[in-house]
Amino acid sequence: MPQLNPAPWLSTMVLVWLSLGVMHQKVKLFQNIYPTTMCCGAPRPPWPWPW
Repeated sequence: MPQLNPAPWLSTMVLVWLSLGVMHQKVKLFQNIYPTTMCCGAPRPPWPWPW
């Protein structure tokens, strides 16, 4: 039964999980260098529809 043989896919799965874990840590540490200027609670002016 080939599906019980872990040799072909186990190393690939471990490498993928390790790389995803490393990428997750790097993405969590990412800080936006362009902060948003508009606050979420600020009222917006009405949209001037052209029609």
